[in-house]
Amino acid sequence: MNTIPLQIFVFALLIVPPSSNSCSDKVTQTESPYRIVIEDQSTSYSFPSGVYYSYVFTRPYSRDFQVHSVFNRAINAGVRLRDAWYKGYSGGCAPPGTNIIQEVEVEPVLLLRLDTSNPTVEQLGFLQIQSPDMGLCKYRINRYIFLD
Repeated sequence: MNTIPLQIFVFALLIVPPSSNSCSDKVTQTESPYRIVIEDQSTSYSFPSGVYYSYVFTRPYSRDFQVHSVFNRAINAGVRLRDAWYKGYSGGCAPPGTNIIQEVEVEPVLLLRLDTSNPTVEQLGFLQIQSPDMGLCKYRINRYIFLD
C-alpha cells in the first residue's frame, strides 16, 4: 500500500498557500431572470394568452442545445420574455409512473410567450405562431417563468 508519511503531508499543507474560500472575488454571480417549473401537458393544458413564437432548430437532433443562450440573446436584444417552454430532443418517450420507453423520435420544441409581437424575435430564429403546442411526449416540459 502506498501511503504518504504524515510529516510530509503536514509539511505540504504548510508550504502550499490556501486558496480563497470566497468566490466573490473570482466569479460574479447574477440572479436568474426566471424560475423553472416542470409541467405535464399530456392532459388538457391551456397556454396563457399572449403572442407566441416557435424556435426553428437548425440541428433538431442535437443533444447539446443551450436554451439559456437563446434566452440571453433575446434579453440582450431588448425582448421582454414572459414565459418559455422547452423540450429537448429524445429518442424515446416514457410516460410518468412507467418503466417502459416508447421508441419514437421526439423533436425539440422551444416556445416563447410575449405580451406583444416583436420583429426582433424573428431575427433570433423564431417564427410567430397562432396555436402553441409542444408536439409528442408532453410529460416533462420545462416552463421558464420570467421575472419582472
